[in-house]
Amino acid sequence: PCSPSPPLRKLFASYLQRGDRACSSAMRQRQEWVGDWVRSNDTLVRALPILVGGASLLAVLLNRAVSGIAAVSDASSSQSRADILTLALSVTDILAGLVWLSIRPKTISPVRIMYLLV
Repeated sequence: PCSPSPPLRKLFASYLQRGDRACSSAMRQRQEWVGDWVRSNDTLVRALPILVGGASLLAVLLNRAVSGIAAVSDASSSQSRADILTLALSVTDILAGLVWLSIRPKTISPVRIMYLLV
């Protein structure tokens, strides 16, 4: 996205050398900003799959209740098949979120290197 297509690259070679450095610097700053935000909102990021899965689960159940389709799923309706797939995906999302919440990164502790001169 930062560099033009190859034919234009030949025309603007000196400009691109300066521009690529500026572009990579901007991308690095953007990546650092995203990484800092994720680090500072670790609990929210880890709980996000649970929130999304729960919201989609409620949306499917609400849609099922409002649309007037019977609560029992029958395989004859394409709506029922789509609801079953959506329920399976939302439950999978919730379970993935529970795994994310259970895994915590180890804290980094400095290690003192000891060596012998022989």
